[in-house]
Amino acid sequence: MNDATLTEVELPDIQGIVTTGYGHLMYSRFLFLQIRQPDQARAWLRQILPDITTSARRPRKAPKPTFAMNIAFTYSGVQSLGLAEDALQTFPREFQEGMASGERPRVLGDTEDSDPSKWDMGGPEPHNAPFHILLLCYAIDDTTLNAKCGALNAGFEPGGLTSIYEQASGRISEKEPFGFRDGISQPFIEGSPGKCTPGETPIHAGEFLLSYRNGYDTITPAPLVSVAQDPSNILPLSVASPASKDFGRNGTYLIFRKLGQDVAGFWRYLEEQTTQLGM
Repeated sequence: MNDATLTEVELPDIQGIVTTGYGHLMYSRFLFLQIRQPDQARAWLRQILPDITTSARRPRKAPKPTFAMNIAFTYSGVQSLGLAEDALQTFPREFQEGMASGERPRVLGDTEDSDPSKWDMGGPEPHNAPFHILLLCYAIDDTTLNAKCGALNAGFEPGGLTSIYEQASGRISEKEPFGFRDGISQPFIEGSPGKCTPGETPIHAGEFLLSYRNGYDTITPAPLVSVAQDPSNILPLSVASPASKDFGRNGTYLIFRKLGQDVAGFWRYLEEQTTQLGM
C-alpha cells in the first residue's frame, strides 16, 4: 500500500472538508455545542453519522449536494465523551492546551482587542466558555441552510447538548473579501477526488491526514487507544505502535479562527507603499 496516497476505500472515512472547499455552497453556519449528558450525546452522534459529508467520490453525472456538514471536537469534547485518560494523553500538547493557553495568544498575536478574554467562544472567561463540538454547515442557499440548521437545533436538547454560539458566514462570489480569486492556493492531496491543476505537484496525504506518509517521508503521528478500548474492533492497528489501535487515522486537526479583514485599510496601505517607492 502507498501510505502517502488516499485510496477509494479510505475516502468514505475522511470528512469532505479535507478534500474540498465546497465552492458551490456559498452559505454557511458554524454551530458551537457543549455536552451536558455524555450518554445522550453519544447516541446523538450515532444518529447524525450518516449525515456527515465525506470525501467519497460522487458517482458520474450525480448532482452536486445542496448541503454539507462536517464535525470537529475539542480536547475537552473527547474528554467529555469518555475517552480514557491514557488515550487522551496521546493527543499533541497544542491540542490539549488550546489556543488560549500560556504564551500561545502572544505568539499568535491574540493580544489587546484580540485577547482570548474578548473572544465570542473558546476563551478563559465565563462569557466565552469552552465548547466541545463544532458543526460546520454549508448550503446552496439561505433557505436550505435555515431548514437544515433548524432540524439540527431541534435535536440538541434530546441529544444532551447545549448550543452556546452560532456564527453565520457566506460568500457573495468566488472572490475573497480583498477581491482575489479564492482557493487557487489549495493543494491537491494524492488520491483525493477531483483533478489536479496542470503543472501542480500533488502533496502526500500525511500533510493533512494522520497516519499517512508526509513530505518528510515520515508517518504523521495519531492519537492511540488500547485494544481493550475498541471491543467492536472498528479501528485499525497502529503502524507506529502495533500494540495499540489507531484512533486518529483519516482524521486531522482543524483550527477555527474568527478574523476581521480591513479591506479598505489593506488597499490604502498598498497605495501608500507603492507611492513611497515611486511606482
